[in-house]
Amino acid sequence: FSKIIRLQTVSVLFHKKDTEHIQQTAGNAVTEIRLVFTAPGGLYAMDDKGKVRERYVDFIVQYRAVGDSVWICYTGDTNAPPEADYRITGATTQALRTMITIPNLPPDQYEVRVLRVTETMTDVKEHRDIYWMQMQEVIDEELVYPGVAKYAVVALATDQLSGAEPATSCLVTRGKVSVYDPYTSSWV
Repeated sequence: FSKIIRLQTVSVLFHKKDTEHIQQTAGNAVTEIRLVFTAPGGLYAMDDKGKVRERYVDFIVQYRAVGDSVWICYTGDTNAPPEADYRITGATTQALRTMITIPNLPPDQYEVRVLRVTETMTDVKEHRDIYWMQMQEVIDEELVYPGVAKYAVVALATDQLSGAEPATSCLVTRGKVSVYDPYTSSWV
């Protein structure tokens, strides 16, 4: 395993223009930050004929090392307008999920600031509620577990899991187990 990923629940609703939230990483050697956004009720407008039309919500996304005074703007979204750093677009009544990745950071502890810049909509035919659900902080760390069998499970999250962890089992064998001999200062 070459990375440690720590999940932080944020669960902040960005319903109105100028809604702002600042979240700090827990780790102090973070090299990548991922922000997970969701529109649980979809992102859309209905026209007079009941057809779903595309809508968007724009955000300013900034980050800085804890203790720094200058915020750095996220620049990874080429679809964002000049007044924003990130645009979430949709034309669906289904839940929508998207993620921002801020890669290649110098190892440090960070603050992330998200500000909604899109106007608040009062039309009942439009749905633009966006939640910042989670922040994932990535630490590059080569973990070594000598003599320990490691395994990983990759599973597609479906309704079959029903919120429970799947039962797993494995059988591990090893031909030789080295034992440290303190008299010879070597492994035998």
